[in-house]
This record gives sequence, C-alpha cells and structure tokens, in this order.
Amino acid sequence: MHYGNALTYNAGEGGREKARKCFQVLWDDDDRRDGNVQHIAEHGLTIDDVEYVLENPTAEGISSSTVRPCCFGYTPGGEYIIVLYEQIDRDTIYPVSAYEVPEPQR
Repeated sequence: MHYGNALTYNAGEGGREKARKCFQVLWDDDDRRDGNVQHIAEHGLTIDDVEYVLENPTAEGISSSTVRPCCFGYTPGGEYIIVLYEQIDRDTIYPVSAYEVPEPQR
C-alpha cells in the first residue's frame, strides 16, 4: 500500500465561506489483483481520475447500496463518476470503487 497525493478541497455550501479540507488517499500496490487500483482500472479509470474527483467533488453523500461515503464529480476527461470510499481516520480515505454514472438532471 502507498499513499497518493495529499489532497485539499473547498468544503462548503451556497454562499458561505468554504473551509479547506486536507486528507491522504490510501492506494494498494498496482500489482495487487484485488486492490483498489486494479478495481478502478477495470472501470476505465486511473488514480489521477479518482483523486481529481475527490479533490473537486460536485456532490457528496452516502451510497444507498453500500452505505459507504461517496462523492460525485467530473474527471479531467469529462466523465461523470462516483467514488465510493472508506474513511480510515480523520485524515485518510481508502477508495473502494469508482465508476461512471449518469449525470444528474439539471
């Protein structure tokens, strides 16, 4: 296992001032067949895609199917994805899965 980049993002809603959140992302070794890196690759995504969405979420919530925390957002390539993760501790998350989902209705 190894840590990805330390990520920060602006957390807040509406016109309220946004606070900076900082966290580490925990990744399995690339060659671990059942690890999170391989799992996201099976969905055509990269570590950079997932970390980008974690850092720039458009929405956050709890998955109704897994009851895990999740966030939604656009990858640098424009795909709209969900990232499901486990909160290891206050400052560390472990992405469990990520995959493309339909964009929300506007």
